[in-house]
Amino acid sequence: MDRYYSHFNQEMAPRHLGKASRRVLEEAAEEARKRTSARAARRLTEDIGAGQRRFIESPPVMTHVEDLVELDMDANYRQYLLSANADIRMLLSHYTMEDIGQRVVGIGSVGTPLLPGAFPRHGRWGC
Repeated sequence: MDRYYSHFNQEMAPRHLGKASRRVLEEAAEEARKRTSARAARRLTEDIGAGQRRFIESPPVMTHVEDLVELDMDANYRQYLLSANADIRMLLSHYTMEDIGQRVVGIGSVGTPLLPGAFPRHGRWGC
């Protein structure tokens, strides 16, 4: 499982840091504890019943993709699974794709499209 998780030992780090650095580390750790995938799911998706969620439309920043794009993404995802290592396939088998959106972000160049997918674990959302 080391392949999927990188662990930073927050308890050990303060021994090697000065007072100001410890304060910065604690503030960053506190902020990181607030930024979870469950929080993102609550903010970016809405409940559409039967335990399913869907991205909230917020044009022009977040919109849903056309049906053909969704079918293409699904086909590409299935093709990827066929080529992925067994451990990756096993990990991803615990998730299903429920929705695909198109989000415009400003990383690098303004207007870069991003296609986020909503993948709950066996249909259960942590929010």
